[in-house]
Amino acid sequence: MYLLEQVDMHVFGGTAATSPLAALYGLARSLLVAAALYGFCLGAIQAPWGEQQVPLLFSVFCGLLVASSYHLSRQSSDPALLW
Repeated sequence: MYLLEQVDMHVFGGTAATSPLAALYGLARSLLVAAALYGFCLGAIQAPWGEQQVPLLFSVFCGLLVASSYHLSRQSSDPALLW
């Protein structure tokens, strides 16, 4: 639990966990969001420069990054609330 909690806090900026399941849930949730955002970031970087697509994809990435960061910060770290 301590290791998962520390990885979540130092890598993703997560918060404390109350159980091993909560620590695993928080880390998995952060990894899932990071993987989803990676596609938008990669698309913005690999798009040909000079087209309108680059600012659009980067703007979508920034908007999703802010929204998902806010959502993760306000979501409970206890997965029992979802059940």
